[in-house]
Amino acid sequence: MNSNLVIRRFLASFLFAGLILPLQAQTQIVPGQDYVIVSFRTGRVLDVFEISKENGAPIIFWDRHDGGNQVFRLEPAGDDYYRIRNTLSDKLIEIRNSEQGDDAMAQQWEYTGAANQQFKLIPASGG
Repeated sequence: MNSNLVIRRFLASFLFAGLILPLQAQTQIVPGQDYVIVSFRTGRVLDVFEISKENGAPIIFWDRHDGGNQVFRLEPAGDDYYRIRNTLSDKLIEIRNSEQGDDAMAQQWEYTGAANQQFKLIPASGG
């Protein structure tokens, strides 16, 4: 399984607030703008566990409270890919150890330039 598929699976269950709402509408991605990333299926949001600023802190789903650990900024990475930076920790979301299985975990880490810190935003389907 390639890393693009893992990244797409990771992103497939998220709606990017302000980016892909409603599903049928195409909205412009605004690099540098802050977003709360909402799960399409649960309504919960991406959250840096325990408001951590450390490398390796897990990215989890949590009820929305709009704290800094739930606010992310999209940064162009080239070829329609983006880095997703937490505004509180100033660290990027990445797929831990470039894992490629269905159970791949997301965490935050300082910028490395690696592919596991780059994401392509794709419209979510109703599933």
